[in-house]
Amino acid sequence: MTFRAAARSAVVALCFGVLVVPSSAQDWRSGLTDRVGPSIVAVLPDLPPGEINQEEPEGTAFAIGDGRRLLTADHVLGRANSVRLRLADGTMIAAEIAVRDPETDMATLSIAEPLPALEWGPDAKPGADICVIGNAFGLGPSLTCGVVSAVERRGVGFNRVEDFVQTDAAINPGMSGAPLFAGDVGVVGMASAIFTKTSDGNLGVNFAVSARLLKAVVEDMRDGQIDRGPQGLLLRPTVGPGETGTPHAEIVRIVPGSPEAASGLTTGDRLISIEALEIAGQPDYLTALALFADRAETSYRVERDGARLNFTVTTQKRETP
Repeated sequence: MTFRAAARSAVVALCFGVLVVPSSAQDWRSGLTDRVGPSIVAVLPDLPPGEINQEEPEGTAFAIGDGRRLLTADHVLGRANSVRLRLADGTMIAAEIAVRDPETDMATLSIAEPLPALEWGPDAKPGADICVIGNAFGLGPSLTCGVVSAVERRGVGFNRVEDFVQTDAAINPGMSGAPLFAGDVGVVGMASAIFTKTSDGNLGVNFAVSARLLKAVVEDMRDGQIDRGPQGLLLRPTVGPGETGTPHAEIVRIVPGSPEAASGLTTGDRLISIEALEIAGQPDYLTALALFADRAETSYRVERDGARLNFTVTTQKRETP
């Protein structure tokens, strides 16, 4: 009989060959909906006349910051110019669409009266117990739980910029924009995509935007727009020399006039990392641009002719209305 990593530190008793785990190991789940439910709402986009989103007519959002700002998945909004929100008690209120970022599948909404805001949690860890609360199939708040299957999933193909937490917790249509919790530590992700082949339903491979990318993009949105730096590099996945070479990304093109072009980087360099983020291909590079968009200077580490070199790239932000 197996038990999850969260129970490893618990006192376990062996009785008649049965492994007994104290219920206190799961206590954080039992009252989670009551504690955070008032912060989570159903999203009903006001689509153009005659247009219906058959696959996901409703979504989910949760309050952040001062409580007048809510975060949701951008794809939930579709072509809507405004939205209505259904609160936990069934009350309907109007909301304005503040900022949209389809590259990360994130959007913020604004409301007149604040809701209790949720706090950010730490980076999720593989094996951790996790729960999601969202508006599954438009039925209202639903609690589903599972584990963190993997982290730092990039290049999956849903969004241009990805830094996913993968989980087997059931995520179904209507739960896009729902917050993920790993104990009483705040939000560790936001439901974004379901990996499926034949139908838009849960198959146990689901993706949520990581807390670190959520925080970075929300901070970028504070001025009412997305202004991360432009893409200046084209990379090709490669490995370092030797039979066990570390995966890197070779620079095959540098965009003239880009911040990277002025930094001293050159084609043929193997890009190892940007700040603390390891780079193995174009998806990692695009994620780094979003994660470090607020920095005036960013450190790039490369391998050139067998030597490790550091370069400082001065950010030139791209302002997008």
